Amino acid sequence: MKPLLPFFLIGKVMLRVVIFVLSPVFSLAQINNLCGNATLLTSSTTCVNTAGTLTGSSYTTVAGACGSGTPAGNRNDVWYRFVANSTNPTISISSAPSGTRFQIFSGTCTTPSSVYCSTVASTLVPVSLNVGDTYYIRVYSNTNTTGTFNICITDPAPPRFGNSYVNVSKKTNGGVVEKGDTLEIRMTIHLTAGSAYNVRYLDNVPANTQMLTGTGDSIRVITNEG
Repeated sequence: MKPLLPFFLIGKVMLRVVIFVLSPVFSLAQINNLCGNATLLTSSTTCVNTAGTLTGSSYTTVAGACGSGTPAGNRNDVWYRFVANSTNPTISISSAPSGTRFQIFSGTCTTPSSVYCSTVASTLVPVSLNVGDTYYIRVYSNTNTTGTFNICITDPAPPRFGNSYVNVSKKTNGGVVEKGDTLEIRMTIHLTAGSAYNVRYLDNVPANTQMLTGTGDSIRVITNEG
C-alpha cells in the first residue's frame, strides 16, 4: 500500500503537503588520511599494536612519495607520527592488505623530507634516526589494496651484561710471577643481548684516590713474589 500524503482544504483550494526526510551523510574518509592528522604512535621494547585501515583512504601529493602509480607514489595512504627513542627501531605492520609498505619522513607536514622507503611491511629501519626527533610514517599498499592492519614500533632492548672478569697473568708463558715480569689485565664481557659500543672497564674508585686516565700514567703491581 502506498503511503498517504496529507491533504489540507483551505476554502475551495485543496493543498497537498509533501514531507521530505533528509538522511545524514557519513564520510568514510580516515581521520589520519592527511599528514596533519597523523595518529601518534609510542615505541616500546615490545610490540604494542595500534589498529589501522586503508579503507576510505586517499592519496595526497607529497614530494618524494614512494610506491607505484602515476605519478610515482600515487597510492592511497594513511599517516602516523612518533618520537624516536632509538636510532634504529623496527616498524612492524601485520595482518595487512597485500603489498603494504611504509615510508618515513622527517621535518614537518609542510616541508617533509623522505628518510626511508620500505620494500616489505615490517623491517628494522636501516638508517639512523635522531633520538628525540619527530618522524612521520606514511602507510600505503603498493597495489592500492584496502583493508585493516596493525602497526607497532619496537626499540631494541638495552644491552645486558653478564659477568666480567679481570685476569692478572704473565704476558709471555704464564706460571709463577717473578720479579721483573710484565703483567697484564684482561677483561672478558659476556654480552647476552643488544649491542655494546666503546666498551671499557671501570673499577670502583675508592675515596681519596684518583683514576689514571692520562697516556703517561702508569701503575705498579706489587706481588708477594717481591
